[in-house]
Amino acid sequence: MQAVRDDYEPRSMQALCQEALQLLRKQAPGRLSHCAHIGEQLFFSARHRGSCPFARIAGKVMKRLKDAGLAKRDMQRVAGRMTYGWVVTAAGRETDYQ
Repeated sequence: MQAVRDDYEPRSMQALCQEALQLLRKQAPGRLSHCAHIGEQLFFSARHRGSCPFARIAGKVMKRLKDAGLAKRDMQRVAGRMTYGWVVTAAGRETDYQ
């Protein structure tokens, strides 16, 4: 079963990284994004397939952004439980992924 439609135009990993960085920049300060949410936004037209295949790709994208110093994995307490997610770094707010 394909996760995307037949008319999907493949994007490079660099393009996906840049789009993910833009998504992180748009979110509210201090708000964490999970890979499933990032993946759903990167592949918005294929959301009806679920988030699992896109979360894995988003994880790879986020690892590249982390290695470039543009994003970091952070944690915060929500309703008494610790939750993890991704936020943009100060460098990520100012520079693009290359």
